[in-house]
Amino acid sequence: MKASAQTAVIRVIDDDEDFRPAVSRLLRALGYAVRMYSSAAEYLDAQEDNAPGCILLDVHMPEMTGLELQTVLAGRKDVLPIILISGSGDVWDAARVTRAGAFAYFGKLTDQRELAGAIAAAIAAHRPSSPKPAL
Repeated sequence: MKASAQTAVIRVIDDDEDFRPAVSRLLRALGYAVRMYSSAAEYLDAQEDNAPGCILLDVHMPEMTGLELQTVLAGRKDVLPIILISGSGDVWDAARVTRAGAFAYFGKLTDQRELAGAIAAAIAAHRPSSPKPAL
């Protein structure tokens, strides 16, 4: 089952107190449900359901970076697509995150239409794993 904007949940994980609500308003205006987390630890502690969607994750956060969280999540089954974002946006970050399996990488000043397109593409590309049939 493919997720639509009406069913997809975007998890915004970012320590920036200004950026997090601003991008959440944009995502809600596009029809997505949004859950906001101020740190990787807060996200990991949350009782997340299996709602389809994706993760919009800040690269540079204190305590646990976005790259470290991405590594933790990669070890789980059926990880949601991750779009990493950065305020510094250097080429080194872009290369590291894509090698680590991120769906996309953007600077925080990226055009809103590009970010919206990447989110829609990440959701469309996500194939949740199916439960194994009982024998």
